[in-house]
Amino acid sequence: MCGILGAGSFYMSKGYDAFEAIAGSNTKTSAIVVAVRAKDPAATLTDAADYTYAVQYATSEKQMQQAVDQIEDLLGAPIEKIEFSSTIEEAQALMNGEVDAMIYNQSQDSVIEEQIEGFSEKIKIIHTNK
Repeated sequence: MCGILGAGSFYMSKGYDAFEAIAGSNTKTSAIVVAVRAKDPAATLTDAADYTYAVQYATSEKQMQQAVDQIEDLLGAPIEKIEFSSTIEEAQALMNGEVDAMIYNQSQDSVIEEQIEGFSEKIKIIHTNK
């Protein structure tokens, strides 16, 4: 009986390990970043001090507000912002030139890439919120 229970526990553990390998564990941390178009001359946040920034507070209001506050503290002045209802709308506004930069959660890159082909090649990250 003990052997059967032991074998069962062993195989349940293997099943769980297989599930984790397939589903993946949520170990990637989400970083709020500032992105500009790849050909933009800005290389740092300071270079983009007078830019208009796309923001969206719908999915992570507290985290986004903290990032905006930090950016404004680093620059020593408020930034000009246009609020969008989704990260996709932010990215489209950046690509269309409606805004100069976007502040977003980098964990959304794959979602954006599904809607805007080549997005990751069309932008560059100039700041990561810490």
